[in-house]
Amino acid sequence: MRSVARDIGRKLKVGGTLSYLVRTAVGKLELKDSLHLDDIINYTKAGNFNEMLMSIEDFLDFIPRVALPKRKLFLFKTGNQIRFDHPYLRGGYVLVLNSRGKAVGIGKFFEGVGELKPVRIFNIP
Repeated sequence: MRSVARDIGRKLKVGGTLSYLVRTAVGKLELKDSLHLDDIINYTKAGNFNEMLMSIEDFLDFIPRVALPKRKLFLFKTGNQIRFDHPYLRGGYVLVLNSRGKAVGIGKFFEGVGELKPVRIFNIP
């Protein structure tokens, strides 16, 4: 939107800026689902901070998922690229899960070579 205002201003030879801009959504996050600062303070004071957070699994629901066996999961979590063949995955990012279905990190799967490389590891107890 900023560039549209600028471009219109240039065409009209008067300049163009925005005085106000509200981002109503980013991906699946919408403005209506946001919290006010007072809500965050109240949740925190009540000891319910985690209740207001969206889980990683829900937030990243658009990324394909893979669950790794225990040994490969250990290697992945310690930063090692691992051999990993999957019949349905194409190359790209995947959400790596533990045996309980909890996210432990994001990896990049290289289809041609059958390898999974850690990109981000989540240090969540």
